[in-house]
This record gives sequence, C-alpha cells and structure tokens, in this order.
Amino acid sequence: MLISAMNNSLSAMNAFSTGVHGSAYNLANVNTAGFNPVAVHYASGPSSSSGTETGVRPVVSRPVSAPAETGRVFGPSRTDVAREMVNLSVNQNAFDANAQVIRASDEMLGTLVDMIV
Repeated sequence: MLISAMNNSLSAMNAFSTGVHGSAYNLANVNTAGFNPVAVHYASGPSSSSGTETGVRPVVSRPVSAPAETGRVFGPSRTDVAREMVNLSVNQNAFDANAQVIRASDEMLGTLVDMIV
C-alpha cells in the first residue's frame, strides 16, 4: 500500500514536472512570431499493454498550424501568458502535494520498520 502510493506520487511528480517544462517553454517563446504553444494533458491508469505500470503520465500535444506561405510574415505568438502562469501554479502545487504524500509514506514506513526491529 505505501509503496504503491509512493510509486503513484512519483509518476505524478514526473508528469507535473513535464507540465512545468511545457509552460516554461511556452512562456520563453511568447515573443516568437507564429509560435504555437504546446499543451500538456494528463492521463492515468495502465501505461503499458501488460497493464502493470499505473500512475499519472503526461500527454504533450502541439496544435497544428496553418501551412506557411512563402513571403508572408508570421502572426504573433498564440501563447496566453495568463493561462501559462495559472498552469505553472497548478503544476507546482500538484507537484508539492505529491511530494508531501511521498514524505508521509516514507515516515509511516520508517515507523513501521522501527516497530518491527
């Protein structure tokens, strides 16, 4: 039970870390003309065909842009700064919450081992 909680929290921390990277990438390119931001969504459940790996995993997608025409100037970036700042905050809080689950599981596991030994 404790090990699976730690494993699920670790996979969620990795996923939310990818979300932070996606938002940072979008914000870094906010002034890039014609930039299409990436979107990070999350999926849970078995990630392999055997169904043994569970947890949260990131799904990164990029909107398909219109084909570039030669001689045309690209439009402004499609990055929404307000949305990306909210995404950063949500991902950071979710990362911190999962880190707390790992800390609590580690503490409970340590107490259990101390009781046995």
